[in-house]
Amino acid sequence: MPTSVDAHGVAWELASRRRRPGEVPALRITLVFILTLILPSVLLTAFAYQAIETERRARLADRSRALRGEAEWVARDLDELLASRARPLQVEAALLGGRSPLEAVPAVQRLVAREPIFRAFMVLDRAGRRVHPATPATALERRPAPASVVGGLTGACLPPDEVALLRAIEAQALERREEALEALALLRRRGTPAGRAAALFDAGRLHEGSATLTGMLNALEAYGELRRLPLEATCARGRPVAAHGRFRHALVCYTLKNRPAFREGLLGLLDELERAGEALPAEAVVELAERAGALLQDEGEEALAAARAIGARRQQLEQACARLEQLFGPALLAALGGARPPRTGPAPEPSGVLSGGARHAAEVAEERPHFLKARSALRHELVAHAALWGRPADRALGVVAVAVDLDALERELRARVRTRGWGGELVPVEAAAGLVGPESEDAVALPLRAPLEHVAVVVRAPPDPPGLVESALDLPRDTVYLWVIALAVGGIAAGVLATTRTVLREAKAGQLKSDFVTNVTHELKTPLTSIRMFLDTLLLGRVTDEAETRECLQVMAREAERLTRLIEQLLVFSRIESKKWRLKLGFEHPRALVDEALKVLADQLGRPKDELGIEVVAVQDLPQIAVDRFGVVEAVLNILHNAWKYTPGPDRRIRVVITSRRRHVEIAVEDNGIGVPRRDRRRIFVKFERGTNAEEKRIEGSGIGLTMATSIVQAHGGTITYAPNKPHGSRFSIWLRK
Repeated sequence: MPTSVDAHGVAWELASRRRRPGEVPALRITLVFILTLILPSVLLTAFAYQAIETERRARLADRSRALRGEAEWVARDLDELLASRARPLQVEAALLGGRSPLEAVPAVQRLVAREPIFRAFMVLDRAGRRVHPATPATALERRPAPASVVGGLTGACLPPDEVALLRAIEAQALERREEALEALALLRRRGTPAGRAAALFDAGRLHEGSATLTGMLNALEAYGELRRLPLEATCARGRPVAAHGRFRHALVCYTLKNRPAFREGLLGLLDELERAGEALPAEAVVELAERAGALLQDEGEEALAAARAIGARRQQLEQACARLEQLFGPALLAALGGARPPRTGPAPEPSGVLSGGARHAAEVAEERPHFLKARSALRHELVAHAALWGRPADRALGVVAVAVDLDALERELRARVRTRGWGGELVPVEAAAGLVGPESEDAVALPLRAPLEHVAVVVRAPPDPPGLVESALDLPRDTVYLWVIALAVGGIAAGVLATTRTVLREAKAGQLKSDFVTNVTHELKTPLTSIRMFLDTLLLGRVTDEAETRECLQVMAREAERLTRLIEQLLVFSRIESKKWRLKLGFEHPRALVDEALKVLADQLGRPKDELGIEVVAVQDLPQIAVDRFGVVEAVLNILHNAWKYTPGPDRRIRVVITSRRRHVEIAVEDNGIGVPRRDRRRIFVKFERGTNAEEKRIEGSGIGLTMATSIVQAHGGTITYAPNKPHGSRFSIWLRK
């Protein structure tokens, strides 16, 4: 059967080819290449990767241990920071043993002003009432005396109830003013300090209400005595009469036309309210500051805004302390009622220099400070507190509570974390789990100690953490071996890649050269064949008519001209490739260059120039340009020849557009031919390259025309560009400098 015979013949041919000496099949070459080069490279790469991965895991384990140690150090440091900030409060409280709770206010004020993490404090007495900042005091209700009110002042009976006496005097002042003034004068001589202060204030108001010069002077004297009392002094009825006396004294000065004393008194009152406003109730500070500022504003002083700021600050402090009382009141009362905690540290050595209070303060300094924490609606609140112990130290006389500004504390903690070069930050405990995963190798989260257990410190490894990165010149020997193997494998892979690319490039170049030789040989052979055919016809005497003889000679001359033109083109291309071609510049008109190229094209095609049908359009007045005439004509001719060659058919339309641009002259050749496929547009200017559509349509060409034109134009400092011509065709533009 023919099919069987053909199959056996093909098989025998393949077998005979395999058995031929000196020939190695491509499959065997591929297998040998894989076994001798690629497979060892893959094995070496796998070994190097495994060794490097082991080294990386060891380094990550070291980094994790270092991160954990750093996080523990940071947690201890932050805990000690908070304790060191709060410990002076306990020391100051220990040094004030056996004294009134109000005597601790100056020392605590200095501490709060010195420590940025403290923002407000309050002092509670033994009964849990706030004595600083001041609250509206209530008068002490005493049992009324059995005798008359005024009689008690004469010593005829028990000491009088000053509150009831003051109320009685106030009730009879409207009807018996003189008797009320005499009773107040008697109380000023024989009453308690609080009673004398109340008598001075009430007497001043009665004298001021008389609206006489004598009454005003007496009121000024009474208020003057109140000015000598401390600002926080109150009367028996709980009124801040010292502060109000300063204000009333300024008003009386205004009534007596003493404007300097009036302004000086109000300004002094505002200054005292700013410095010691905490000793007065918030309502009194706001009222006095607002009224003093308004009066000074009327006198031309810019004090109203400052006065309102004083009242606002005191009101904010009152709100903060009220919040602390609401959150921590029961806990502070429990601290007041509890026994004194035992000393945890070793007993200090006795010293003759230290007093008993100083030794007690030294013992307290070794104890851990006491904190209270509560969760409000928006955030956590934290206070440090210290008890004021009496003598003997078995009962607390009061307690000092200082609010801790958690924002300022966290800012200071963050600054201390960053000073060690680690990327540390403080985050809520709830958010730490989202920032640091369970298997994270570059970050560690550790909650802080109470009372900051709601905060966690997150320590991140920097790009080059200290103590973990070894010097590049002091690497372990195994690491060096691994890097050598990796570099060797990389070198082998790079060599294989470079070899493959070189072989492919050389194969492609060889194919292009082969195609070029074939195309050029065909183009040389075609005119030679025509010349030889017509020459044989003439030699054999087959043409007897003189007209036919002339026609044969014209064809032979045209083919000889075509052959000469092709050889000249090859010679020019050879000179350009060997860098032996030099420009001969001269000033030429662009239109003349195009006309000369059209004339040469007409001679090559054997047609008159007017019959080519190529339209030439000059858009603007064209200047002369400095070019090599022969070179530019050759470049334009190559593009025109391509346009003619790749635009077959009777509807051929070719147009040359010459345009003067800003810095260039553009010579554009437009046609309606087959165009250039999109995938071939970037390589048509490469030597020996041709469009795939030209090869498919078997259009003759050598692949050096555009390359030669590009080299000529670039030698002039210009460029050649391609653009598709709508709806189809090509547009090649030559850009030459003016």
